[in-house]
Amino acid sequence: MQVDIESSVDENTSIMHTLSRILIFPWFFSVYGRIRGISTFQAVLAQPWYCAFFMLLVFLPQLYWFRLMVIGAAKVLQDRGKPQENANGVANGDGKKQL
Repeated sequence: MQVDIESSVDENTSIMHTLSRILIFPWFFSVYGRIRGISTFQAVLAQPWYCAFFMLLVFLPQLYWFRLMVIGAAKVLQDRGKPQENANGVANGDGKKQL
């Protein structure tokens, strides 16, 4: 059984990025809300404006990088089924040059 290390790394990177950089924000607000005895949505609204602004400022680049990783992982998974060409333009060793 052959394991495609490149796609495995891309998938793991996307998963870890999601867990550590994206889902930390809802978790933060849910913990803050639990401590103050309010709902998560109320915790978002109860933040001082400068805290909410900073959280948004930090969150938007994380979404951008997550989007780039998902696009890259999708390309790797999409290219997985296509035949690979060598330097001579020969695919799958059949000796026929691809145009």
